[in-house]
Amino acid sequence: MILALVGLVHAEGVASVGGVLGDLSQVLTDLEAGQIQITHLSMGIVFDDGVGYSVPVTLGEGEDIRIVGFGDRERIANLDIYVFDERGELVAQDDATDNLPIVPLIAPRAGTYDVRVVIADPMPEWDLGFFAVAMGYESAIPPVSAVEPFEVTLAAAQVLEENGYQFIHAQWLTLSPEETGFVQTRVDDWVMCTAYAGSSPSRTKKLDIYAADPMDQPRGHDRRHGALGMVDFVPVPPGEWMFALNARKLQRGFTDTHAVVVVGCSDEF
Repeated sequence: MILALVGLVHAEGVASVGGVLGDLSQVLTDLEAGQIQITHLSMGIVFDDGVGYSVPVTLGEGEDIRIVGFGDRERIANLDIYVFDERGELVAQDDATDNLPIVPLIAPRAGTYDVRVVIADPMPEWDLGFFAVAMGYESAIPPVSAVEPFEVTLAAAQVLEENGYQFIHAQWLTLSPEETGFVQTRVDDWVMCTAYAGSSPSRTKKLDIYAADPMDQPRGHDRRHGALGMVDFVPVPPGEWMFALNARKLQRGFTDTHAVVVVGCSDEF
């Protein structure tokens, strides 16, 4: 199905994710104004294939989160979200006729949940579009703003598009110095790809990124650029590529940070 997007790139140049990023800015602002602490955000390409895009999220029993999705208004008329537990049972959903599904969820048990983003109605002549899903929890104190990782995401996407790379995937998460965060995305049918990694500069001094191919073989790393990093890679073999993020050093007084990976690909060297 990625071939459909390759065709779009050839026909019209790089398909910009800028519209979704503009909507994302407003969604994050509204969530934070409502005392929602953002902990996870994924962006990507979803196809009108009845299957949708799967965003895994690990939750503890009784963990109370809000899931907010939105679709590419140029290409998606109606976007739905379904949440499945590890048994494959549907535990929550929003299938209303709109482009902004909102799903409150109290995890019935600990485990990894499948947040499934599905196109219910594409715009005419389209069978794919960009999407974003943000997740977070109600906070009794003012939430840590997501503005900085959003700005990193926006800047990386703009650089990729300006250099003729098609945005494929972006994901950010919360990291402490003691943990490694993992971002996984499928990469097919491209000649060259780049993964940008960034974090909140006010909270992070050193952020490392490591790339591994679908055979779990290391294919690149960057430990040179402080709170920013970049890995170029050729997606051979195609499939599920993994990016590991490690917040090696935080600014004084902080115990965690937001970190982001943005992936773009080109069909030319």
